[in-house]
Amino acid sequence: MSNETRHPYHPLDGRPRFPAARRRQDRCLSLMGTLALPLLLIALAIWTPPSEPGFIICGFRHLTGLPCPGCGMTRGISAFLKGDWRLAVHFNPFAPIVCFIFIVWWVRSLSALMGWRQVMRSLDQWIDWCRRPNVGWACWGVIMAFWVFRLWVTLDNDGLTIMRQGWLFRWFF
Repeated sequence: MSNETRHPYHPLDGRPRFPAARRRQDRCLSLMGTLALPLLLIALAIWTPPSEPGFIICGFRHLTGLPCPGCGMTRGISAFLKGDWRLAVHFNPFAPIVCFIFIVWWVRSLSALMGWRQVMRSLDQWIDWCRRPNVGWACWGVIMAFWVFRLWVTLDNDGLTIMRQGWLFRWFF
């Protein structure tokens, strides 16, 4: 049995079988996160998005004509990085939270590259707390409640005209 087909963790004590490969993978991901994330955030800070999207990248919106919970996130993050909190929350209320998560991810990646063990441990403890099932379900509930509210407002204001923009409506009607 080759190393690639064996389970990566030892069945008795749970230690990694390939610690050197795991360290290389962590270092590579940390390097990508440390370099790519600032470039993305700088590009979003420089770019001035239109108030309404001209080109829709959301597959759900293309299909149904309705906004998904993440619609407006790119424009919201761009507005947030320019310091316009009100516009960022208008585009998507979760944009400041996603910016905060990006910054935490960047600091975690940088601390892994620089060998800052104390910072890594602190961030890992916070990340582990966020990964608890109750926290995940609470976040999922807030996102779904926001989406239902967004759909209610959208359908109440524009109704059928919004749905006519989707492929499903044009295909069947």
